[in-house]
Amino acid sequence: MLLHRRGQTLGKMALKVKVVRPDGTPITGGQAWGRALSRALLGFLYLVDYIPAFFTKEKTTLHDLIARTRVVNWV
Repeated sequence: MLLHRRGQTLGKMALKVKVVRPDGTPITGGQAWGRALSRALLGFLYLVDYIPAFFTKEKTTLHDLIARTRVVNWV
């Protein structure tokens, strides 16, 4: 899984963002799969998944809260 190996999908590479743990370290395989599965399960509730982004300091989505990950700018 590209997200586990690099912390980035092709789209994230293009946008120069990366998925990391809250402390900035690389995510684990479990976190990558957990993020993907929770995002897939929440797919039908698209707006619900993004509601926490309006209320969290780091603009964190529900699938990132579940997987304990963050998306950060990456240069």
